[in-house]
Amino acid sequence: MNEENKVTVIIDAANILRDDRGCIIRNKEGERQSQIRTERLQALIDEIKELGATPAAILRRGTYFAGKMKAEKDDPRFGDWSIIEEGIEQGIIHVVGDQDDESAIQLTLKKQHAILVSRDKFRDHQKKLSADEWAKLKGKIVSDFHFIDGELISPSLSDKVSQYNMQVVKTNLKSEKAAVVTTATLEQPTKAITNPLEKSDEEFDEMILLDELYAGLFTLSSDDNQFHMTELLAHLARELLGYEGLSSDFPSGWVNELKSFLCQILGGDLRPSTWIKQNLPAGFSVVGENVLLDD
Repeated sequence: MNEENKVTVIIDAANILRDDRGCIIRNKEGERQSQIRTERLQALIDEIKELGATPAAILRRGTYFAGKMKAEKDDPRFGDWSIIEEGIEQGIIHVVGDQDDESAIQLTLKKQHAILVSRDKFRDHQKKLSADEWAKLKGKIVSDFHFIDGELISPSLSDKVSQYNMQVVKTNLKSEKAAVVTTATLEQPTKAITNPLEKSDEEFDEMILLDELYAGLFTLSSDDNQFHMTELLAHLARELLGYEGLSSDFPSGWVNELKSFLCQILGGDLRPSTWIKQNLPAGFSVVGENVLLDD
């Protein structure tokens, strides 16, 4: 998946840099001192990349210059500032004016598949947004993150990225199908493609298979992200092999035919159910697996 088709995770960078939970430093009088934890921003960026999303950190100009100045001090409260400079050079960290919250909010609302990581409630911005915009924004915010031993822990971040990833691949799948149908119609207006095994590698590569898998999960899963393996296998057979109706109407041996189709593209000797489990996004679980065996 190229960068433009990935989920974007927008980071309220100043909010992360100032997050000192679990590592509070106090002066001799017991007063809590401010910190700039650059390593925490790096940990968040690394986690976003690991999840297959694109990080975009919005950093307030004032915080940038304050951190740059403090980076020259030998003080445990301030992290390695080269992390920030490298992030800017790589196009991951974006220094904006002091309206950083507004920039992050606008970018989050503008992008269809975007998430905003911040502990800020943004209540002071609510009156500037419509009711629909505010509801949309609240649904995109991830605030349940913590840092434990330098590692980012966030139960909902991975879930939200997985949900948006499925929406992205489903959108891409529709575009791919439209392009294939248009091409086939122009070149062979009276001849339908009846044997998918005759299609070229360019038409059905591994990415298209994953698109079909995620589209099936998006369509068939219940509210708790559970799905029936038989129903998902039948969905793949309809989309990839051209079958119609219920799985009980399919010809005998249809699962083996689906297996042959997958193996032709992926190589090896994988059962369809095994391939599904290997590529299952986090949070999904199968029920009723014993309804149909694909031996």
